[in-house]
Amino acid sequence: MGTENWVFSAGDDSNNVWAMVPTTDKANIEWRAGNDTNDVLVWRGAGSSADTGDWHHFAFLKDEPAGIMSIYFDGLPVESKTGVCQTLQYVGNRWFKIGARWDMSDGINGKMDDLRFYDRVLSDTEIAQLFRGEDLGKAWGPKPFNGAVEVDREVTLTWRPGDYAVSHDVYFGTDADDVNDANTNDGEYKGNHEPNEYDPGFSLDMGTTYYWRIDEVNESDGNSPWKGDLWQFTVADYIVIDDMETYNKTTDRIYYTWDDGFVNDTGSEVLLGIEPVDPVHGGKQSMEYLYDNADGKGWGLDYYSEVSVDPLDLPINSRDWTQAGVKILTLFFYGQPDNDANEQMYVGLEDTRGGASYAQVNYGLYGEDNNDIREEQWHTWDVSLADFTGVILGDVSRLYIGFGIRGNPNPGGTPGGNGTVYFDDIRLYRPKCVPWRLKPAADFTDDCIVNLADVGEMAEQWLRRDVNVAPVTPPSDANKVGHWTFEEGTGSTVGDTSGNNYHGTAEGDCAWVAGKVGSYAMDFDGGWVVVEDEGNTPKLRMKHYVSVMAWIYLDGPAGSDNRLVIKGEDDEETFGLEVDGEDGLAFIFRDSNDPENVVSINCGYALSPYEWIHVAGTYDHNEQTCYVSGVAENSETRGPIELLTDPNDGMGIAGRYGDSGTGGRFDGLIDDVRVYDRALSRAEIAWLASDGTGMILLTSEANLFDGEDPEAINFRDLDVLLDSWLVERLWPE
Repeated sequence: MGTENWVFSAGDDSNNVWAMVPTTDKANIEWRAGNDTNDVLVWRGAGSSADTGDWHHFAFLKDEPAGIMSIYFDGLPVESKTGVCQTLQYVGNRWFKIGARWDMSDGINGKMDDLRFYDRVLSDTEIAQLFRGEDLGKAWGPKPFNGAVEVDREVTLTWRPGDYAVSHDVYFGTDADDVNDANTNDGEYKGNHEPNEYDPGFSLDMGTTYYWRIDEVNESDGNSPWKGDLWQFTVADYIVIDDMETYNKTTDRIYYTWDDGFVNDTGSEVLLGIEPVDPVHGGKQSMEYLYDNADGKGWGLDYYSEVSVDPLDLPINSRDWTQAGVKILTLFFYGQPDNDANEQMYVGLEDTRGGASYAQVNYGLYGEDNNDIREEQWHTWDVSLADFTGVILGDVSRLYIGFGIRGNPNPGGTPGGNGTVYFDDIRLYRPKCVPWRLKPAADFTDDCIVNLADVGEMAEQWLRRDVNVAPVTPPSDANKVGHWTFEEGTGSTVGDTSGNNYHGTAEGDCAWVAGKVGSYAMDFDGGWVVVEDEGNTPKLRMKHYVSVMAWIYLDGPAGSDNRLVIKGEDDEETFGLEVDGEDGLAFIFRDSNDPENVVSINCGYALSPYEWIHVAGTYDHNEQTCYVSGVAENSETRGPIELLTDPNDGMGIAGRYGDSGTGGRFDGLIDDVRVYDRALSRAEIAWLASDGTGMILLTSEANLFDGEDPEAINFRDLDVLLDSWLVERLWPE
């Protein structure tokens, strides 16, 4: 399920008004009314409050004379902005749709009722009345919102009183039925309160869901009490150290709290990052951390960068980093492509004994790659508190974040590099699921527990086994017209080693990683490799014969139409390999005499994620064949067909040439892409898929029982899985 869930829309690509509500946790609510970039209002992370599976009331307002846009949720204002433009006049006489974007046939996943439009701005009272309906005696407007998640442990509950209330009976607990059914004689009853707020009086349990109910009381009214709705919220499973939301750019600047190079004479400088200009992980703000380990300003600063802070000056306001059983320090960071990754990122702690107690953990201790600071995406850095050797964790007095070699002096030291990294949401966690570090061997779904989902994964691979694909024959290079080995390992060029020099260019979100064949492959996450034609790749425009193949590694279950290798634009494909979520691998081409007809063959083989698989398709001017792991899974007689070609159409790897956006892009790793203008034999395909051995060895993690010949996934593996049923392993142990 995606995050676009269209309530209504009107307009076109340039002039539009629309509203979208979330379909996933932490998704945004977006409200646009006009053709100016300023005419967009976003309630970020609204999905944690506007939970799916329940009815909610939304109102979207634009007051052009006042220059104000607003979003209301369940009768209350939650987001607004000023200074918007007067552009609604440009939206008239254009497509209008309910439950879809103006240029789509669908776009909402859920139910909708009582949709209204007004040509005036409603008041707060009017919007609240629309939400509350006729039942004015009940409490409403709970804070936290009903269904909210990641709520602070020290929360105070508030609500809007019913119209006739004098006081409020509060019910609170962890069992929904008990809270809903309780009366004033039960333990869930927390007393009668006159202010419309309730402080539980203790720190709530992390990760626990609480239920509450407010009955409105007026002893002079015969209808009293008015029983309230059952509300719920879930406490965050972490403690906030600093979420960067308390700072501003005037009276409470971030460097008033965090000491940077202006205080400690290192190359660090911290600024406040504010969305949407700067990346933000949660909320609306982040820390922008600039490191300059070469004393670029010539101020005599040391050749390393460091910032530090006293936890008593942060939202945690505590030196006790053992409370509630926490074991992990977590930081979220976001890099920039020009950052110097040779500068070691580290985090340090010390206790009230001072510098002698200092302990440091470097990024990479658990196998992370310091090059992550060059990626424009949020990374999670989990550090075991136990690795801050010697620090008294119940008495932490200083938190440090640095880059470079700590203590590298100027003069006398070695100058380094520079860059900018954003930090946000520094937290403490109890042991949690970190599957790449620790999980049960029988956990195939990476939720760190062995359960029914893992049985389902094993069932998907049931009876898979070692496969003998002999005989095998090394393929000759005759008629090889393109071979992209991905052995560059750096830069954006993906070279063709066939001798034809049909080099490709990597674009978008992709990265060099360890490969299946040779040293490197490319990891695609919305990016792709484009091989331009423009008349310069004539040998890729074959007419009668073709073989195309690649090693692939799916990062998760296959979606639909994930393009692997495609020559030509949409409706003009000369050939193509793509992964379809339902049919597995598909090999396609088009008939030049019937270009509307795509000639496609599906392997009918469910491709497993998280392992390298060799895929191929061949056409010998008669038979069209689809291969997975060296085995011809399907073959169809097509007869002689002349393939459709266009000298202006390029070739895409992990995407289709000419497609806009990232739709249909492959998500995973690709290595060793080959194209021939002849049909390779089954023995040649088998040689490539088996690395010349003639055996395709079972590599699935579902193969739990070791010692069979051939190895296979069967009842012996299921028996091993059941031996660890419901075993959970959280990190750190």
